[in-house]
Amino acid sequence: MRATLIYFLLMLSFGSFASELNKLIEFAYRNNPKIKSYENIKKSYLFRSNFAKSLPNPVISLSLNNVETTRFLPRKENPMSGFVLFVSQKYPLPAKRNKSSTIFKEKSFEIEFSKESFIKELEKRLKILYWEFSYSFEMERILRDIEKEIRSLIEITEEKYRYGKALLSDLILLRVELLKVEEKLSQARKLRETTLSRIHALAGGKVELSGSDLEQLPFPEDF
Repeated sequence: MRATLIYFLLMLSFGSFASELNKLIEFAYRNNPKIKSYENIKKSYLFRSNFAKSLPNPVISLSLNNVETTRFLPRKENPMSGFVLFVSQKYPLPAKRNKSSTIFKEKSFEIEFSKESFIKELEKRLKILYWEFSYSFEMERILRDIEKEIRSLIEITEEKYRYGKALLSDLILLRVELLKVEEKLSQARKLRETTLSRIHALAGGKVELSGSDLEQLPFPEDF
């Protein structure tokens, strides 16, 4: 059932609202927090890859011997005082540094692959959500037409009932159907609000969307 639904969604023509959908996807590229996180991690690994080829920073240390608290420099009254400044430099072998650099670079490739996989999944989810968002408008339009027809039938039935040409049960059934349609209209609006919130969460911010008309393509005969 789920596979059939996905296939049905893919059979819908996105050409009519490709422009707005593309803008939504481009907005998500720039603002989705997870994409930004992948990019920052990748930059970090590339920086560490370049840094690993260099020598570590020199280490500076200071040694004090018999130094007075009020006078730090040696003087003749205290000939045993003094200080020594040390500068040391570690020297990892070039092969080890190159190996570390390669490891960090490979990790950056892994992050890039994960980012591309996430982007593909993000695009798919945004397309389906955008379809649901646009579908809510189509659903409301159809229900409005049905509501209009039922209200027209209610007026006709009320007129007939006054002249004894219709039963009270007919009028009650029409009013029940009207309540059902009004409930479905409420569901369509709720679907739109919920879907829009999910789109904003995935896109990483609020995007002005108007939805678009849907065009259903026929299923292939051998499906």
